Amino acid sequence: MNITHSCDAFLVREMQGRLNYDKEHFLHVLTLSSWAEEIEITDRSKLMSIRDVYDYDFERQDDQYHARVNEMVKHCLKKEPFPIVTIHDCFRAHPNNVQWMCEMYNHLLWEMYHSDLLWDILTQITGNKYAPIPVNPEIAQKILDSEYSIN
Repeated sequence: MNITHSCDAFLVREMQGRLNYDKEHFLHVLTLSSWAEEIEITDRSKLMSIRDVYDYDFERQDDQYHARVNEMVKHCLKKEPFPIVTIHDCFRAHPNNVQWMCEMYNHLLWEMYHSDLLWDILTQITGNKYAPIPVNPEIAQKILDSEYSIN
């Protein structure tokens, strides 16, 4: 499996988990993590996964983790869960849900851009250590606003 397939597989799993989520579990985690709503998220270098919600560790001593889990849960809860069909990097959903599906995909790309993932991949490919460059807010906004990231 190569790097492209690994990233595609991550996006597919995240799309499935964030769109067709277990609402009862998410509401439970929202209750457990509600204290973290007031924490300012200052570190997005670690790419969070839907697994962080399903395996939520209430005992973990990391405020950024709790704030980011809370943020992810609240983001998913903006829309009722719905099934999607995925084949490799192809996504299908009921027409009523396609816009939210595209927005979620853009949001995942935005999260990847904010993380150190791309720099970690570059380091693995070349064997050289690369320090991440700062996030450009204009690029981040363009990722969120993209109309054709998937179509």
